[in-house]
Amino acid sequence: MQRPIRPELLIRHLRWLFMLLIGMGMWACHDDEVCGEVTANELRMRFFLAGQEEPVAATIDTLSIAGLGRQDQPIYDMAEDVSLVELPLNPSATTSAFVLSFGRETDTLWVTYQSELHMISAECGFTLFFEIQQLEHTAHHIVSVSLANPYVTNVFDDHVQIFIPDTGTDD
Repeated sequence: MQRPIRPELLIRHLRWLFMLLIGMGMWACHDDEVCGEVTANELRMRFFLAGQEEPVAATIDTLSIAGLGRQDQPIYDMAEDVSLVELPLNPSATTSAFVLSFGRETDTLWVTYQSELHMISAECGFTLFFEIQQLEHTAHHIVSVSLANPYVTNVFDDHVQIFIPDTGTDD
């Protein structure tokens, strides 16, 4: 003979089942990207017109950028209307070099830096911060470069200012 189920016991079991289902539903909807921080820190370079009293932003009509020796894998490939670029620094080196092609003229920029491992949080893990030590460049199209902020971190600051000639068309 089967015993009848007591209502208070049924309610208690249903309550636990309901809480378990809600918990599983919340876990299933959990976003794997828990980290809301930037973990890939890139070198930010902005273009300006040379020979101005105050900095005047420049826009490059067409720009290609690749790592030196890796021109077959451009980071920017014939990008149009460029005023700011973000470039990755090599975490296993102390210098990264980039080839910048401004139409017919090409320059190379060498960035020397030190890297430091930085813990963001338990959810985000570690990232590398960089401190720029030196900038060198060829001068076919680039007039000069300036270090605006030597610290490449997870803050969206400009690090390098590149000055190009004022051709009257924001070349």
